[in-house]
Amino acid sequence: MKGEREIWFYKILWSYMPIHWKGWAFTVALVAIALALVFGTQAVCRHFGVPGADDWPFFLIFPVVVAGWFIAERHV
Repeated sequence: MKGEREIWFYKILWSYMPIHWKGWAFTVALVAIALALVFGTQAVCRHFGVPGADDWPFFLIFPVVVAGWFIAERHV
């Protein structure tokens, strides 16, 4: 049927498990983005001597997780 979304994820309780190759690719991309943000920010903060560099990962990972949940919700 035209206009239907592909099913990439299967909902289990409050999380989503990828069941399609696009779901797996999306999950791998989210993890790669989150790791790049965390390690990049850690390196920049330590290079410039910013205090509290260990507090940044939460502020960077949280929006990535929320965006992942939003997109996964659309493809269930």
